[in-house]
Amino acid sequence: MFATWARDCAANFRHKHLLIAAEIARVQGDEKAAMDYFAQAIDSAGDSGYLAVEALANERYAEFWLQQQQPQLARNFIKEAYHLYRRWGASAKCSDLERRWPEVSLSSYRLRGASTSLGGATYRHTSEHASYLDLQSLLKANQLLARELQLDSLLRQMLSVLLENAGAERGAIVLDDNGKLMVEVVGGLSAARRLESTRIARPLAESLVAGEAAPLLPVELIEYARLTRSTLVVNRPDLDERFARSAYFAHRQPKSVLCLPVLTQGRIVALVYLENNLLENAFTVKQQQTLELLSAQAAISLVNAHLVEHLEAKVEARTLELRLMSMRDGLTGIANRRAFDERLEVEWRRCQRDGLPLSLLMIDIDYFKQYNDGLGHLEGDQCIGTVARTLAMVLPDEDSLVARYGGEEFVLLLPETGEADAVRIAERSLAALAAQALPHPRSSIGAHVTISVGGCCLDPSNAETSAPLLQSPTALVARADEALYRAKREGRNRYCWAGSEESRSGVINCRAGLRVME
Repeated sequence: MFATWARDCAANFRHKHLLIAAEIARVQGDEKAAMDYFAQAIDSAGDSGYLAVEALANERYAEFWLQQQQPQLARNFIKEAYHLYRRWGASAKCSDLERRWPEVSLSSYRLRGASTSLGGATYRHTSEHASYLDLQSLLKANQLLARELQLDSLLRQMLSVLLENAGAERGAIVLDDNGKLMVEVVGGLSAARRLESTRIARPLAESLVAGEAAPLLPVELIEYARLTRSTLVVNRPDLDERFARSAYFAHRQPKSVLCLPVLTQGRIVALVYLENNLLENAFTVKQQQTLELLSAQAAISLVNAHLVEHLEAKVEARTLELRLMSMRDGLTGIANRRAFDERLEVEWRRCQRDGLPLSLLMIDIDYFKQYNDGLGHLEGDQCIGTVARTLAMVLPDEDSLVARYGGEEFVLLLPETGEADAVRIAERSLAALAAQALPHPRSSIGAHVTISVGGCCLDPSNAETSAPLLQSPTALVARADEALYRAKREGRNRYCWAGSEESRSGVINCRAGLRVME
């Protein structure tokens, strides 16, 4: 319902729809979706001017991070919720937050809230109070930068903090990547004092915007600040002889610009570009000093974020590698029992949800113990490998799965495959292995290696035959396994199919390409 209303009137209902979606994702355990929805709900409520919903979304996001064992992030969002509730005038709610979050110091927000009017940020104009707010702002900004370890989030947080403390309208952060300048994020503050930014991630020299004549940033000024390694403040840069040829300044004509190198251990890690299009002398000495103080923490945070990003990439790659290894059979290279169990659970649920058939073939190498005893385990391993490769060749598509179930047993999982098609795959499996003509000197049914196959199909469209199989995925495995052992009892080198109740014995036998109803 809210989704429909949000399409018709996004300003009134989109933030509510996003907050509900965030709570649903949280309850369902989808942390990634919950994070995205909470963040969008906060932004949407702020942009639409719904102070109460913005406060509520911050409060719920704080509770979410507390559940994720992230107290630092939780404290950050509960402080924002407290501030918004106080701006809204909800004193009782603020008292409730103070009671429920005793470990978070919310007292500094009382002063800020008490000195604002309900309609905006009208502060007491005393030098003592102004100094207090500057100190509080600086401490808050440093804390925000120090807590953020994800590079993408840090860049946006850093740009927001610098814009707010400098009184700038637009800005960008350019990272120094081993001597190559990369434009990472560009943005500005909206009328609601919220950051509207875009992640760019491309070289500064290639910062031309498609379809526009002017570059994205003033390359000449940023390069100049990089060479001088000092803060550069310029009024009317379009008239400055050093940058008179800049296409960017000729196009945008900002009144004031500032470029700040961010250094750590004597090297530049980033350059911050800020501009004001309304005022000359917009960047005062005091603001420069504040930005330089913030840049020290920003440099540390950038280095840490790079290290974390690099480490996370290595951990992610290694984790993926280990997971792939854990899902593969070491002898044959096909999927193992663990991979099959996980995939079966997924496909079984999808079969029920979408009403599509799901077939399963259980396969066993006939008289394999005798094969091992006669030819040795090395030859036995080679035989298992050949059977695995042969079965992989008969798979109908990439959505199907062949796995080693254990020992000399294999399994074929066939999503969206009905009984008739699955029977043909069973027949092809028998024929494909027969074509390999692997010698088996101790087989009592022939001179070559053979297999026995048991099959079962779960077809939701046939409620009568599928009812027992809908109890759990293991029921499907059990029925296919019963059919496999029936094939062994009936003479091996054949398949048996768990059939409908119309069949007297409940199976269909096939050998040498002949289908015989029992």
